[in-house]
Amino acid sequence: RVEGLSPLADPMAPPQAMLEKLGGGIRFGRDRIDLTQGPLERTGSDSDVALSGPGFFVLAPAKGGRPDPRAGSDLTRDGKLAMDTDGTLRVASNGRALLGEGSRPIVLDPELRFAIDNSGRIFQDGSEVARMRIVQPRDPGSLEKQAGNILNTKGPVDRVTEATTKVAQGMLEGSGADPVVSMVELIRQSRLMEANLKMMQYQDNLTGQAITGITRIA
Repeated sequence: RVEGLSPLADPMAPPQAMLEKLGGGIRFGRDRIDLTQGPLERTGSDSDVALSGPGFFVLAPAKGGRPDPRAGSDLTRDGKLAMDTDGTLRVASNGRALLGEGSRPIVLDPELRFAIDNSGRIFQDGSEVARMRIVQPRDPGSLEKQAGNILNTKGPVDRVTEATTKVAQGMLEGSGADPVVSMVELIRQSRLMEANLKMMQYQDNLTGQAITGITRIA
């Protein structure tokens, strides 16, 4: 391939179209986060919520206080929630408080049950008491994985509307990864890597034989 780009290449040499179609084996690609929607699974628990569509719940800072713009936004789609004794709504897996509109933690009356509609509004005793803040990064490539089902973005985020994303109470989002498809793809890539290594070994043997033959003639 490099020789074909050289000005010293033989213009009468036959084309290597067949070799070009074979490709060059395995190469490393850029890491990316797969944001494919996972299946929604019904749990029946009022404290479980799932997002149907793009977007993320926003988490309060780990050390409390107001969010720091320099630290970016911590986001999650983990909707398994729990309520503190003081009524603060938190993500059960990491203990982080969930932010509502106004970038303040959502605090409910722990003595009352709560209901959540499709837009993320939270009701207790028939009155709206809070609304979940649901956002989407303008640049999905700015997301970085953190621990505990948390993603962080330093870039700007936009509020998600009910027209594009709905909140489903009593449901959780399952994993978007298919283990069978992942295993098949892993086996396919392993076989391609083995084939590439065999070609390298074959080329190395031919080079060694050529060097040995030339030295004998000389």
